[in-house]
Amino acid sequence: MAIGYSSFVTPTANVTPIFNGGRYAGSFSNTATFTCGSGETCAAGAYRQYVMGSFTANGSPLRHVLCGAIVLSTSVYYEDGCPPNGASCAGCTAYGYRACTMTHDRYTNPNQATGADFWMTDAPGFNNVRAGTSYAIDLFFQGKLINATNNSVLVTQTWTVNGSATAGGALAAAASDSTSSSTTLKEVGLSSDDQIISADLAYNLITGSAELQVLIRRPVDSAPLSADALQVATPDADENAIPLVGVPEVYEIGNRAGVTTTLVYGLADGAALPELVSLTARPNERLRNATPHVTVLPVKRR
Repeated sequence: MAIGYSSFVTPTANVTPIFNGGRYAGSFSNTATFTCGSGETCAAGAYRQYVMGSFTANGSPLRHVLCGAIVLSTSVYYEDGCPPNGASCAGCTAYGYRACTMTHDRYTNPNQATGADFWMTDAPGFNNVRAGTSYAIDLFFQGKLINATNNSVLVTQTWTVNGSATAGGALAAAASDSTSSSTTLKEVGLSSDDQIISADLAYNLITGSAELQVLIRRPVDSAPLSADALQVATPDADENAIPLVGVPEVYEIGNRAGVTTTLVYGLADGAALPELVSLTARPNERLRNATPHVTVLPVKRR
């Protein structure tokens, strides 16, 4: 008997994000039951999850790392996380791989390797939210049950996580726990586990102003990154400094794969647009005696 399914339950409409425990996120859980012949196992049945969409904070369009160099797209579905690297589950963060036992998804009845029943949870959204900041999440998901023997698709379900709100203000009651918790967490500098991904030139969707955005990938459950974690220099073609405006905003998008942190620097009106950026990391307190690390990156246009 070919692998099949008798149940696949996902959200049937939009999941609206809410403020809770320092986050603004949309939570959902999916379940599935595979079918197989008498005396057979359901080992070939598997779940896969794909996502596209966007995150925005105070009008700044933010990037989010899904796996390695793969970032969330507004128009193309990518797998939500990193699949196993061959037989190795090291670094696997994608959903539904039977060889990789995860906290937020599992197979049972009777076990991970052959079980007929599948369960998963997800909660994409912003970490360490701050009062007065406006957040927007607009995500499109595909969940698929597949026959892993030949990667054929048994069924596909779709849903969204979409909403926008401002921490504090009209939502003060709902946001009170999240905003208070974010202000009590100790902010830190970069550590050896953090990875600077790119420097991008973006344009604020509200003001139209140019922004320099530095994208950093960090481990799961990282403490909030300090706004002064990096010293930023943006020379023009004549090696004169291009002025940056004020203290950078720090936005952190979290999922089970890790934290994508973006430092957003304003550019002065009429200033030249940077081609290169020099980033000097302020060492984490654990690395107080380390030599500050300097990274020079081209600035990518978005």
